[in-house]
Amino acid sequence: IYGMLPEEQEKEFMKLWLEFENMETKEAKFANTFDRFQGFLQNLTSDGHTWKKFSATKEMVLKRMSPIIEYAPQLFHEFVMPEVQKYIDKGIIRE
Repeated sequence: IYGMLPEEQEKEFMKLWLEFENMETKEAKFANTFDRFQGFLQNLTSDGHTWKKFSATKEMVLKRMSPIIEYAPQLFHEFVMPEVQKYIDKGIIRE
């Protein structure tokens, strides 16, 4: 998709994307952390649709949540982990 842009914009957007993916700045860390959280919330509102589809394990979910664990630990411990446990108890996330 970047190839559809003028060369200067292609370079700038690719640079921003890589900054986001690699969490190179505090802004990228924030954006990546809450991008992961948004996906987590989607699973909660769809009764674990993606977790069911991919037979998610606790290890898989926690790996995906690693930016939240590192950069928003209070959110992780007080909200994410209790919800993960609920879905383990339901049998949707495998232990």
